[in-house]
Amino acid sequence: MCLIAAVPANTFLTPEEIRQGFTRNDDGFGIMFGDGEGNLVIRKTTAKKGITEVLDIYEKIKTEYAEPLKTLPHAVHFRYKT
Repeated sequence: MCLIAAVPANTFLTPEEIRQGFTRNDDGFGIMFGDGEGNLVIRKTTAKKGITEVLDIYEKIKTEYAEPLKTLPHAVHFRYKT
């Protein structure tokens, strides 16, 4: 079963939380959130990329979308292939 974390506004998962989620559900990773202008932003990667890619994606999102993520929640998806 996939794991989805609903993350409140102005809050982020720690690298350890991401590692734990990806270790248990390592078939893919995704994040989605609103950009504050009415658009839905979705980023994802496959398991082949590994934990380093997952952590890089999350850190880039935190930087690139810092302003909307202060006031909007985001969802993180750890895929488990069935």
